[in-house]
Amino acid sequence: MAEDKEQKEQKIRNARAGQKALRERNALTKQKVLRERSAQAESRLRTLSTLFFSTLYISSFTFGGGFVIVTLMKRRFADDLKWIDEKEMLDFTALAESCPGAVAVNAAILVGWKVCGFAGMLVAVLGTILPPILLLSVISFFYAAFSSNVWVASALRGMQAGVAAVVLDVAWELGSGVAREKSV
Repeated sequence: MAEDKEQKEQKIRNARAGQKALRERNALTKQKVLRERSAQAESRLRTLSTLFFSTLYISSFTFGGGFVIVTLMKRRFADDLKWIDEKEMLDFTALAESCPGAVAVNAAILVGWKVCGFAGMLVAVLGTILPPILLLSVISFFYAAFSSNVWVASALRGMQAGVAAVVLDVAWELGSGVAREKSV
């Protein structure tokens, strides 16, 4: 009888030890999952931050409209970051042109969605529209001073030449890529 009692106590101790080991394993698994989720969240935030500041930078320092911005988006997102390939950017450009609205904003929507889903779309659009909104707000506030300033008019005329060169560069680059693909 004492042996039976001893065996039962040993079984209880073993069961408790097994439960404790199982709880420890589960705790370690939960910690591992939490670390992985945290790393994924950090990576997603880094991606969203890069997307926002890239579109903000492109939109801030680009004059000439959507085609110029699309070219710079291609260079940044396809060539530099490798988030999309050249063919996708060409397709995005065609879609952006086909949809109503500004080509640059439409392209930002498509690139943002591809890179990071809905949040990426919002971040890319925000980065694309903030600079023009701020610039137009300042210009409208000081319209009288800007409209008669010879230097501002000269600077804008000079930018037109630069825009023409960038648009021609884009047309050549995208057109030669399509021609190479079709000739193969």
